[in-house]
Amino acid sequence: MDKQEAIRFILDFMATVSRCRSETTFAQDRRRYTSDLANAAEWLVQIHQGVPIAEVKKRVLSSQTEKAFSDYWRQGKWGELESEALQVMRNAFKNSE
Repeated sequence: MDKQEAIRFILDFMATVSRCRSETTFAQDRRRYTSDLANAAEWLVQIHQGVPIAEVKKRVLSSQTEKAFSDYWRQGKWGELESEALQVMRNAFKNSE
């Protein structure tokens, strides 16, 4: 996976989370989505700072990331949408060279 492809997958994920954050009617979920956006933004910053994509890939696929994004269930269709977007992004990183 090259730098641009990694950025695209992270931004696609962030776009979904941003939509979930703005559309949910659950205040506690809004805080969780905001935290999720901050975590994903950190990956973009790391790429920008020259961290090798292989290192960012490890972070995206880490058990800590899985825990951070799945510890609390986000309610309703927005929670399901974020979960699906996370899997798409993680699968893209997992299936990359």
